[in-house]
Amino acid sequence: MKGKIIYIFWGVVFLLAGVGLLVGIIDLKQLSQQDTVLYLSATALAFIITYFLDGTKKWGWLLPAFVSTGLAVDLSSELNHTFLSQPNVVPIMVGVALWFFIGYLIDHTRWGLLIPAYVLIIAAIETAVNTLVIPSILHGENNMSFLSVYASGAGIMFLLALPFFVAYFVSKKSWWPLIPAGSLTSIGMVTALDFLIQDKQNTHFGILSGVLLLGLAITFGILWLRRNTQPTYWAKYPAAGLLVLAILAFIIGNGWNTLSDQTKAIAFVVSSAVFFMSYLVNGVRKWGWLFPALICAAMAFSMLMSINNMEDSPLMGLGILASVAIPFYVGYACEPNHKALLIPAFILTVVMILSLTTDSDYEGTFVMFIFALPFFVVYFLSKKSWWAFIPGGFFATIGLVSLLEELIPHKEYASLPNTMHWGVYNWVLFLLLAFTFGVPCLFRKHQPSNWTKYPAIGFLALALLSLVLGEQFQEYWLASIMLVIGGMFLLAILNKKMPVASQRTPEIKA
Repeated sequence: MKGKIIYIFWGVVFLLAGVGLLVGIIDLKQLSQQDTVLYLSATALAFIITYFLDGTKKWGWLLPAFVSTGLAVDLSSELNHTFLSQPNVVPIMVGVALWFFIGYLIDHTRWGLLIPAYVLIIAAIETAVNTLVIPSILHGENNMSFLSVYASGAGIMFLLALPFFVAYFVSKKSWWPLIPAGSLTSIGMVTALDFLIQDKQNTHFGILSGVLLLGLAITFGILWLRRNTQPTYWAKYPAAGLLVLAILAFIIGNGWNTLSDQTKAIAFVVSSAVFFMSYLVNGVRKWGWLFPALICAAMAFSMLMSINNMEDSPLMGLGILASVAIPFYVGYACEPNHKALLIPAFILTVVMILSLTTDSDYEGTFVMFIFALPFFVVYFLSKKSWWAFIPGGFFATIGLVSLLEELIPHKEYASLPNTMHWGVYNWVLFLLLAFTFGVPCLFRKHQPSNWTKYPAIGFLALALLSLVLGEQFQEYWLASIMLVIGGMFLLAILNKKMPVASQRTPEIKA
């Protein structure tokens, strides 16, 4: 009964707000920023109170609370010229990340929630650094040394390495995450040193090369030390080889640069051949040997391209990325049960594709389709992973709408300054989002996805309104959304299986 009262309350609130916007009683253009901050804070507080009244396991109420708080913090910072003095999405991203993290704390079996939480935290940190630090560096201000080092590119490498370290130490069977973790950390250290070392003497190249090689040698050395509990006896060979190369790099210094590109290419070809022979001798299932073998082959390929004056070709970096990605694919082919091997392989593949589409008008479209692909694969391979269709459909929807914007000529709708702009194909956006939530709802008898009918109906209603109103949707979009949300709350009351506070909410497991 308490849950129905809450739904009725919010349904009436959103309906009244929608009607108020339609008839002009509520005019957001007349609100000052101070009043907007006040209303957003009150809205956040109201949703937090609802969360505790409806039961602390129903953490879905916290999402609008955190989003409202993020908007309030953003506007307040802009008013007071603190933290982020210009419009920014950092507070909102942090709020949504916190929402996912709270969902994990409520139910530890939903560890898949940590993935979007961590991605949002990284995105928020990157956005904040790009907003605060990089402009100061460009203007010659270097008062924030730590943040400056992070902005050099080292920070993102450390952040990307962290989840691999966690996966390695949490799971005794997962030995492979240490390889990308150690590699990313080593690259981060080299990037940080390159930023900090101001004296570009002959030893500079030797120090950076030595640190990189030493970091990789330590990575494989740790794997070899744990050979009694993990199948990593082979790791002693790349560890020893990389250690020798690191020592030579420290001793020779910049001497490597004095060698001709032909000599370097020959050295890498010979090294690659040795590692490939070791791989074949030890058996094709010992796919760890492919890392040094393919990396040396990629370096030789880079040297050959340099000889032919093709340094600016995107294939230069593509070979290195492919040399790291291919062993993970081979490892998955040898051990299909280790699906986690596809994660670094997929990430590297995405980076490879992005490197080829940087100058393309369809770069954003490619990125969205690439992000959607693994979710669709998970959805069709595992019946329990019904939730994967939602993020997959979301990314595919953005990609399709972006593709329509590029392929079909159209006249943009006019929009007022400082207002949200809706494109011509926003009805397609809402329709595809309705489809995204509608598909899981069709199989609600076999999976806990009955709740998806509400956003499916809501997005379908917005699609119809957008199609009918056309350009006028620019003026009535907020009122339309308010009315649809209010209608969804009241529609939920008719659901005979409406969950109560003591029931478990649908699980989302990776």
